[in-house]
Amino acid sequence: MKVITSCCSRFHIFDQANQLYQHKKLYKIIHCGLKSKAKKMGIPIEFQENNFFIALMCHFSNKFPFSFSNAINHSISKMTDNFIKKKLLKMDISNIDIFIGLSSFCLNSFKYLNKKKIIKVLDHGSLHPIYEREIIKAECNKLSIDSKYFIAPDWQINRIVNEINESDFIMLLSKKQRNLLLSSEVMKIKFLLIIAVLI
Repeated sequence: MKVITSCCSRFHIFDQANQLYQHKKLYKIIHCGLKSKAKKMGIPIEFQENNFFIALMCHFSNKFPFSFSNAINHSISKMTDNFIKKKLLKMDISNIDIFIGLSSFCLNSFKYLNKKKIIKVLDHGSLHPIYEREIIKAECNKLSIDSKYFIAPDWQINRIVNEINESDFIMLLSKKQRNLLLSSEVMKIKFLLIIAVLI
């Protein structure tokens, strides 16, 4: 079995890629970070494809006012997704079994892989985005603060919902996530992977 995993910035995917490499399952990690940082985490450079320009955009995006930052993050999400898809197009993926995409950054890759015999796994660490937004709004109302600074924007929620529906499997961290997704009207019923987290 061979796996391609992907992400925008490091997040937890470098750790995931390291484990796949240790078990001789990693084919490539496509990311928008420094190859040197991934190498320090045990991922050889020859197993990496990266885009440093997008990494710089990520680093500076949250240093701008909210409205500008939101627009930049929207661009980063689309640019990362397109970058990952372009790398997939250039690779020989005939022997790849699984592609893992981090939510918000893999919609176009999933659509491209629909025509391939590759299992598409969405790595989604949060609750269902619509449910999560309602919780945050309710809590902000209690504190009389504006929720717009804390909730995911509409473009991101729509993108994640579409990724959920395009995926074959969803990698989750809790049964709470699983139950919320299964009860949601916006997704198809599918198998869900529940990954245990050791603390």
